[in-house]
Amino acid sequence: MENRMTQERFLRDAKDLQLHVQLGNDVYRHILMKKPGCSAYHYSIVTFPGFLVMTGDMGAWTFQRLHDMFEFFRKGIKQDGTIRTNLGYWSEKLVAVDGNRNQAGCKEWDQEEFRRVVCEHRLRMVRDEDGRELTKEQRRELWEAIDDDVLSKAEDEGAAMNAAVEFSWGPKYNGPRPFYFSDFWEHDCKRYTSAFEWACFAIPHAIQMYDAHKEATKPPAPAPAPVGEDDGYPF
Repeated sequence: MENRMTQERFLRDAKDLQLHVQLGNDVYRHILMKKPGCSAYHYSIVTFPGFLVMTGDMGAWTFQRLHDMFEFFRKGIKQDGTIRTNLGYWSEKLVAVDGNRNQAGCKEWDQEEFRRVVCEHRLRMVRDEDGRELTKEQRRELWEAIDDDVLSKAEDEGAAMNAAVEFSWGPKYNGPRPFYFSDFWEHDCKRYTSAFEWACFAIPHAIQMYDAHKEATKPPAPAPAPVGEDDGYPF
């Protein structure tokens, strides 16, 4: 499934976001990403053993996997600083979601994907062994029946899926068995929400800034003790 969000687009949204470390004690963290004097695109990340919680303008997302979830998401940060999200794998680690407060979830109905799958099935129908037994007129009738009974419902998820599963068409006169969409429920026909895609860039981005902050504020290493006349050696 194609990722509609890119790092370049995310960075345009996240421009001027500043890191504010509220807590940074091992895996217990609370960081805020916020623009000065503006709440647009702000988000907070909280971690504790085994969990990472992100809240803000793009919804609330709770992930569970490793003791330190920063280590989990650091795997998406490449050596050159680019971020490579893994939407499928990362979504499997979601344990709680409030995507948009109306219909929580990391996926949404994709009518274009539904149309693509239906059209792929339809083409297969008219080209398989039974389809070749149909007359040209019968193939046209089957084609139009799918238009009228299935594709016309594409905008509504429930109506569309029911129409595809329940569809059955047979020629009026002698011919092959009725035509239907086999195992259609196996098709997801959904896409990841833009909010979830955005969050999957936002988390590694905040980790990058947090790591840079930790490195910049790390106390200098103590200077080695000077070696004097009495350096502890017996010679």
